[in-house]
Amino acid sequence: MITFSLGALWYLLGANNHEMLVALISLLAIDFITAMGGAYHTGEPIESRKALKSASKLTVYMLFIAAGHLTSVIVLDVTFTENAVISFLALTELVSIMENIGKMGYMVPQKLLNRLQDLRNAK
Repeated sequence: MITFSLGALWYLLGANNHEMLVALISLLAIDFITAMGGAYHTGEPIESRKALKSASKLTVYMLFIAAGHLTSVIVLDVTFTENAVISFLALTELVSIMENIGKMGYMVPQKLLNRLQDLRNAK
């Protein structure tokens, strides 16, 4: 059963994107850690509901990546969708990490943060 589940996951997420997926999961972990640090520094209560939100975010991200990969499989000559999805999610996490670091009281280069937000929000 585990082998079947891992095989299905491997297919849905794209076998050639494992490094990008590991990097994205690492960014999610860093975001979680910095969010906890930011909440502690600002005196916000740290609740299990917020931790559950991070876990559900990982699930939603994986579904989003699977949709991008499956679109690449179905639509011929379109190979960029899964990379574009992962890149967007990575930028989103990086912006969140920078904001969390700012909440922790450290300097965040505002021009860099603005540029990353512009990249993430570009149409």
